[in-house]
Amino acid sequence: MRTRRDRLSLPVLLVAAVAALEVGCRVGLIDPQIVVPPTQMVRGAWEIVGRGEGWRTVILPSATAILVATCFSVLIGTCCALALSRSRMIRSACEPYIVVLPAIPVFALYPVFIAVLGQGVVSLVLTGVLLGVVPMLTQVLAGLDSLPAYLDKLARVYEVRGLSRLTRLTLPGMAPALLTGLRLSSAYSAIGVIAAELILSPRGLGHAIHSAYESFDLTRMYGAILLVLALIGSMYVGIAMVQRRVLAPGHMEVRA
Repeated sequence: MRTRRDRLSLPVLLVAAVAALEVGCRVGLIDPQIVVPPTQMVRGAWEIVGRGEGWRTVILPSATAILVATCFSVLIGTCCALALSRSRMIRSACEPYIVVLPAIPVFALYPVFIAVLGQGVVSLVLTGVLLGVVPMLTQVLAGLDSLPAYLDKLARVYEVRGLSRLTRLTLPGMAPALLTGLRLSSAYSAIGVIAAELILSPRGLGHAIHSAYESFDLTRMYGAILLVLALIGSMYVGIAMVQRRVLAPGHMEVRA
């Protein structure tokens, strides 16, 4: 169990690192043509957020694409894992390919997505889904493997079958794996969407980073990067809070 000192150590280290970076930039230890002070990064982020079109053309497109990509990743990954679990032979045949899926250069396929689907949100979402579905799939498979044996006996005793068994026994029993998969899938989907926006997208945080880099506007570039970290971090922390609440002792129960 984490103590209060352990919980405070990470924020203290983070604050110390930011302060050291600020001092290093201000006194010239760090080249300002490479990294700007954190206060300038915050100013760049505020300039993007403070403008009305910043929300509409920068933040909202990325947040929407990440949310949609995460939802599809979770849905597809969960359904595929449940389908694979129905046949040991099919799962054994597919597992080697599932292992190598993360090594596939998805970003190299983004120009193909644009040629086929156009330069829009569909291509961004597809890139995010291709990255986010694998961690969700592997986590659900691991959760199915770790289900306690008494659930089968419980299902037979109460004659729970089909969809009722899935919603009342299987999914609640593998809630830790589902929530862990959701955290990983959201992070990987965000990486896919932002990276795809860096390449050719006309909107979003990735496009803001790329355009600022091309114009040597380091303040705006690091400000956009800061917004990416804030967006992904808030998603991760929010899901982690839900996970702690759902998995708290006495909160979750398996209903038959």
